[in-house]
Amino acid sequence: KNQYEKHIFLSKYKSDLFQIPEVINKGFRNGNFFYEYKYVYGNSLSQNLFTKSVKELTKTIDQLASITEYFSGENKYFEKEFKNKDFNSSLKEKILTVSSSLNLDQKFQEKLLDNLEKIKFPILKTLHHGDLSFENIIIDKEKKIWLIDYIGTSYPHYWWDLAKMFQDIEGGWSYIKYGVKLDRKKAKYFTEYLKNNISSFDNGYLKHHNFLMAIISLRILPYLKSKSKKTLVLKKINDYLKDYL
Repeated sequence: KNQYEKHIFLSKYKSDLFQIPEVINKGFRNGNFFYEYKYVYGNSLSQNLFTKSVKELTKTIDQLASITEYFSGENKYFEKEFKNKDFNSSLKEKILTVSSSLNLDQKFQEKLLDNLEKIKFPILKTLHHGDLSFENIIIDKEKKIWLIDYIGTSYPHYWWDLAKMFQDIEGGWSYIKYGVKLDRKKAKYFTEYLKNNISSFDNGYLKHHNFLMAIISLRILPYLKSKSKKTLVLKKINDYLKDYL
């Protein structure tokens, strides 16, 4: 139900840069809420990442950068529970919650919190998708971008959308989830290309990129069943923190 409400909310702010599927039905069935939206014919960006040419993908990266730039200029957000919370306190809460639920090493938790104390995050909240992973980006035959499956996040700000995109190309999400590796040269090229795009409208994100990637990786830990994958992600988090500040 929360996802449906965010779907409706984002529909109000769609632009020529992206499409939001039209909701065609909603209600309750056997006591459970459901909603349906029109099927989007196309492929996810996750699929395109492995099948499309660098030239085609570069155009898509340009479009995604424009979408997040648009989000950055809209100081509106759906998650009202963050009305009286700031970026730092929200991240601290997430770090403590995940660390406690997984019984993570105390020194590891302290390392995250120590890094957090050094950062001054943005005050304004902005429009954002919440889970802008490549699985939730559909490209249709006309090369239009459709955004689906909107959720809440650690804080209502477009920086999370940027970090989610980097998770797919730099963070090795396809390998962590599906065991499929993206070509290293391709990953490096698109990582740098997206960073250059972002620098044209926001230098703040890039300063904190590694820390935000560490937090994005931390968020997925509770969903990983395999011990080997958890070990891999923990190593990634430590590597990001080592290269930060």
